[in-house]
Amino acid sequence: MKKDNYIALIYKKLKGDISLEEQSQLDVWEGNTPENAQLSRQLEKDWALTEDYTPSVDFDLDVDADFKLLQQRIDKDATLIKSPADNMRIANQPIGKVVAMSSKKSSSRWIGWASAAVIALALGFWFMTNQNDVLSAPMIAETNFQEKKSVTLNDGTVVWLNGSSKLTYFTDFSGNERVVQLTGEAFFDVTKFPDKPFIIEANNSKITVLGTSFNVRSRIAEGMTEVVVKTGKVRLENGVGDKKVELTPNQKGVHDVSNNTVIEMEEIDMNELAWHSDKLIFMHTPLNEVLDDLERQFEVKITLADKTLNDCEYGATHKVEDGIATILNAIADTYKMTLKPIGNTSFELVNGSCQ
Repeated sequence: MKKDNYIALIYKKLKGDISLEEQSQLDVWEGNTPENAQLSRQLEKDWALTEDYTPSVDFDLDVDADFKLLQQRIDKDATLIKSPADNMRIANQPIGKVVAMSSKKSSSRWIGWASAAVIALALGFWFMTNQNDVLSAPMIAETNFQEKKSVTLNDGTVVWLNGSSKLTYFTDFSGNERVVQLTGEAFFDVTKFPDKPFIIEANNSKITVLGTSFNVRSRIAEGMTEVVVKTGKVRLENGVGDKKVELTPNQKGVHDVSNNTVIEMEEIDMNELAWHSDKLIFMHTPLNEVLDDLERQFEVKITLADKTLNDCEYGATHKVEDGIATILNAIADTYKMTLKPIGNTSFELVNGSCQ
């Protein structure tokens, strides 16, 4: 994401209409460098100062429209950039239409204008000093519910997106790092470039690799980021980097955003990769764990009526493409259960025995 977009997120935060996902992206960016955090704090101070000023004449200004107008002008003029002077010319163009109003009206509109001007000036500054960022627009790959999609990045890295996920990346990795942003779940097969680490920003978490294959699950609603490594070595850390774990093949790391802990799990379930491998493998697996895997994989609810069957051991290999109904029918046949669908996304297993 471009720096001016992060400034726009700061603007939305100060207005009080930033989403949870946008706040997470902003938190990660602010924690990346001291300069980012300093800029955010300065903008907040400037915004607060405008509340202490009351002009003699009120103004009526559509702040949101003017801010969008400035961004559109930047996009339109990006092809005309030849020098820093061109950047300054574009940033200094008028961005709003001011209309005089009755002095009886509240000065809150002036506060909105002044605050927007603060953000616009910051945006102009970043636009002037970060020409390459403006010229390199981010790409976004998204999937719908239960949709899967693969994306090949310009360095040869292949990313498989699970359903309801979004990957933000640049077509050209400039600088010393390859940085992408993820919301949702994805499997990464990263091309090895030891001098240019591959970094994933996800829900205030940071994953750094040199070349490996691994799975990342970072759904904001779950409040945590999970990394399961298939090959190579991965570092998982929180946004500010003061808590981290190093992961190798068949290891799992979890960053719990709510309590800011980063831990390595001693026991992992490789069926967490089933959405990518298209195989669910169970070997003497307790039935309650089998049903947990199926719920996670197919995003459904499964109820076992007789809880005494939780520890029944189940062994089988299923293809994900067979579907949840086929797999549950196989389990029901094994334990002489009855499968009862409840709507489109819920099932109940009743009766049966382990033998």
